[in-house]
Amino acid sequence: MAGGETTAEITCPACQAAVTVPVTVRYRPGVDALVAVDTSRMWQHLAEHETEMASEPTVTLASACLLSKWGFNDGQAPEQWLDWCEANGIDYNRLDYPLARLVRDHLVPALDQAVTVVDIGTSHNPIRAETVDGADTTEAWYGRAPEPTLTPDTVDVPMTEVLRLALEEAGLAEPPRLPPSLL
Repeated sequence: MAGGETTAEITCPACQAAVTVPVTVRYRPGVDALVAVDTSRMWQHLAEHETEMASEPTVTLASACLLSKWGFNDGQAPEQWLDWCEANGIDYNRLDYPLARLVRDHLVPALDQAVTVVDIGTSHNPIRAETVDGADTTEAWYGRAPEPTLTPDTVDVPMTEVLRLALEEAGLAEPPRLPPSLL
C-alpha cells in the first residue's frame, strides 16, 4: 500500500462551512496507517470567527431576570435585536425572538449555580428559574421571598447566534426579509 498526500473536508462547528485541510497518510509495517491532519487551516478559519464575534453586536442576558416576573424585558424582544434585524434587512415581525432557547443554551450553562428553568405561558417573562441549587425560587418571582444571587451577572450572545437559533426554531434556512420599500 502506498501512502500519500490528500485533503479532507472538516465542518466548521461555528458556521458549518466545509474547510479543506491537508492530510498525509503513511503506512508502516505492523500499523494499518498513520494519518496526519494539518489543522492549521481550521484554526485559522476559527480565529476569523473569533474576530467577527469579538466585534459583533450581542444580546445581553441578565441572570437576575430568571428570578422575576418582569425579567428579560418583560418577555419582549430587546431593542438591540430589533435594531440589528432592521439594519440587516431582516423582518423580525415574521421571526420569533428565541428567548427560551437563548436562556437554555447560553445563560443557564454559564451560571455558577445549578439552575432549573420552567416555561410559563404568560404575557410576561416566559422562562424563569424554578430552583437554584435545589431551593425553590418561585416565590422570588413576585418579590415574596429573597432572590438568590446568580453569577455571572450577564452573558453576551452574538447576534448571529440569536439569528441561528431563531431560524432553527422557525424551521427556516434563510431569514424573512424586509420588503425593498422598507430598506
